[in-house]
Amino acid sequence: MTMPTTPPPSQTPIRLEAAGQSSFLYRVIRVLAFVMLSYAIMHLVQYSLFFFIQGTSWRYERGSFRWIERATTVSSFGVLILLLAGAVGMLKGKHWSRPAVMWWAVLQVIIGFVTSAAWIVRYANDTAAARATTQQTYSQPVWQMLLWQVMWWISNAFFPLLVWLILRQPDVANFCSRVRGGGFEVVPFANAIASEPAAAPSDASSPSNG
Repeated sequence: MTMPTTPPPSQTPIRLEAAGQSSFLYRVIRVLAFVMLSYAIMHLVQYSLFFFIQGTSWRYERGSFRWIERATTVSSFGVLILLLAGAVGMLKGKHWSRPAVMWWAVLQVIIGFVTSAAWIVRYANDTAAARATTQQTYSQPVWQMLLWQVMWWISNAFFPLLVWLILRQPDVANFCSRVRGGGFEVVPFANAIASEPAAAPSDASSPSNG
């Protein structure tokens, strides 16, 4: 009786490697979702405490930049709600959570840039107006404040850009692709395995020749 044949050894490591990569990617996405959820909750609590203690910050702004600062304040709160929804959706395996979080990252960077630019322009105008008066006032040079604002914007944009780059990777995009149930493609390598040609029948099932 002939011994049963085994499948080619090259196929098994490939399947195990694909399964391991999918499991690792699933854990990474869940950890990232928990981090974003904590980030959103922490900043929403911070906003709530600020509004509760000091009231809305609109009353403390002045000049022609009041509407810009009002818009950035409301927008910052709104994108945190978007991040919160995206993080919860990612934990639940919703296909729309990935673009929602990516939009948060882009909007967060833009809002931070507009906030820094408006602040430095207002500071330059206030400094120029103070120098035009006879009062002796001391203020840091505009270029120093500009440098500090640029560094502040880069430090605050680092985390959103990192999240955006992670979610932009093709493996993550395939993993988060939409399926019939509305969730994630938990085993994206299944299609590749299913497309492999079927293995030849084992000789064990054939009648013995002697």
